[in-house]
Amino acid sequence: MKRFVVIVGSLLMLGACASAPKGNDAEALRAYRADPLEPMNRQVFKFNMTVDTYVLDPVAKGYRFITPQIVRTGVNNFLNNLYEPVTFVNNLLQFEFEKSVQTTGRFLTNTFLGVAGVFDVATNVGVPSNKTSFSETLAVWGFPEGPYLVLPLLGPSNVRRTMGLGVETFTDPVYLAAENAGVENLVWIKDGVRIIAVKESSLDLYNSMKKDSVDFYTTMRSTFQQNQKKLLEPDVQEKPSYEFEFDTEE
Repeated sequence: MKRFVVIVGSLLMLGACASAPKGNDAEALRAYRADPLEPMNRQVFKFNMTVDTYVLDPVAKGYRFITPQIVRTGVNNFLNNLYEPVTFVNNLLQFEFEKSVQTTGRFLTNTFLGVAGVFDVATNVGVPSNKTSFSETLAVWGFPEGPYLVLPLLGPSNVRRTMGLGVETFTDPVYLAAENAGVENLVWIKDGVRIIAVKESSLDLYNSMKKDSVDFYTTMRSTFQQNQKKLLEPDVQEKPSYEFEFDTEE
């Protein structure tokens, strides 16, 4: 967690050095408002692309090659089940009490009947997934998304989502168990497996987007922002909102 805070804090401090364009260049001003941290983001994006090309992509392809689909599905199910306690907390914070009950049912069913979540028994018996995050909770309570932000290794984000990722550490059962047992490296192993699993599941779409993009950075930014809007807008419109000010313009 300390490492996460240091990394994100450093990025935001560097981004704070960015200044709005001078003069009356309307197009440049619109671009700045859409992505005020773009110079820093592009540098982080370049780093991520290098890591992806030489590490993540080969490892994900190797993982896909040597691992049967049924095993990869089991790994994804297991990781999703580990996240259910985080979903439960956020269901409560979003006042989605019915969903919190369903999430509890999913976790218990998949943990005990699905061999620690390797098999998604809950979905098969009609208990829906209500996966949500602290980023969505912050959105429900009116916290603005803030500027677009590219995180090292984690990729596209924004200030609100980044804050949510940090908060989630405190409700991550693996993190809590590892901290109590004095084996915090277990968290890095779990996160490493998750990154590879996510990368493998998105290999085809990601490589297709990369191949067809004139500016892959812009494509990834647009895709992320559209997905966030689609994910958050319906819920936010139905729930109470308490406004916080977050001015990104000078």
